Amino acid sequence: MKNMIRIYDNFDKYSEEEYTTIFQSFPDILKTKVRNRVGEDRKKMCIAEYFSLKQMLGCENLDDLKLSENGKPYIENEKFFNISNSEDLFCIAVSDVPVGVDIQKIIRYDQKLAKRICSESEFDSLNEVKDKDLELTKLWTKKEAFIKCRGETIGQDLKGLLEDTKGYDFQFSTHGDFVICECKKTL
Repeated sequence: MKNMIRIYDNFDKYSEEEYTTIFQSFPDILKTKVRNRVGEDRKKMCIAEYFSLKQMLGCENLDDLKLSENGKPYIENEKFFNISNSEDLFCIAVSDVPVGVDIQKIIRYDQKLAKRICSESEFDSLNEVKDKDLELTKLWTKKEAFIKCRGETIGQDLKGLLEDTKGYDFQFSTHGDFVICECKKTL
């Protein structure tokens, strides 16, 4: 299977009855994940994300879904996948190798944020580019996709995170005002 990323911007297309039916078909682990989302829109998005994943994987159900010790969902002996959302969009990456994806609406450049997440060389490079908003967003999505690909949590020092990315490949794309970064482990 070739690597695949899909972007969804119409998660609200289902009726209340369809959301209820889809939710009831989920295993308990996913029902808990949905219930833990704050707000009805976020719950519906979570349902749509995993229903879309099920369709992308061609699965009958998601009963084999498990969570790693860091909370990353996976299905043993299946394709690798990752889900990300921002505002009213979500994207799903499916691959034969470990994959992480992040989608983020372009953020306004903020020097304080940049200093908090960037190494010195990344910060210096940011100050040399014309579109600081886009470049800061790309850097953020790259770091988050890398963390997700490795199955780690975001609560770590981000400054030196990208010092050694040997064995990983990064691809960027845009969707309107959103940046998507995919990180794949190379063989």
